[in-house]
Amino acid sequence: MQRETSKRKSVYIPFIILVLLVAAMVVAYWLLFKKENRDAAYLSLVVEQRVLSQGLATSAASAAAGNEEAFTNLRNLQKNFSTNMTQLADIKPVIGKGMVSQEVADSYNSLDKNWKNYNSHIDTILRSQDTILILSDNIKSINEQMPDMLNASNE
Repeated sequence: MQRETSKRKSVYIPFIILVLLVAAMVVAYWLLFKKENRDAAYLSLVVEQRVLSQGLATSAASAAAGNEEAFTNLRNLQKNFSTNMTQLADIKPVIGKGMVSQEVADSYNSLDKNWKNYNSHIDTILRSQDTILILSDNIKSINEQMPDMLNASNE
């Protein structure tokens, strides 16, 4: 009888080891899948930030030149960029837990510092919207009257 019990135990041991290995493999794949999704979301935000930054630069220049539509666009881009920075910041604190390397964290910190500086300039442009638009209209009027003034001075 003891032999039958030991035979049964010897059959169950490889089966238990197999089940444990399969369970460990499932957990490892799940963790890898979760990290891949996080990395994809992070990369997506970074790419979107690049596109938004180009739009911010273009809209800021247009707004400073007196394009009224550019002010609305600039506000929207600023809001979207700020929202994405907040989302990136939510990912950043998990350094050391396998989510974000120190190099990525340093890049984020540099971007955040530059954004705060650039954002203050955008705020200045947006606060000065009325003044910029008045000056733009005055400059257009002067440019329209300039040929007549030149003709009058030549006579």
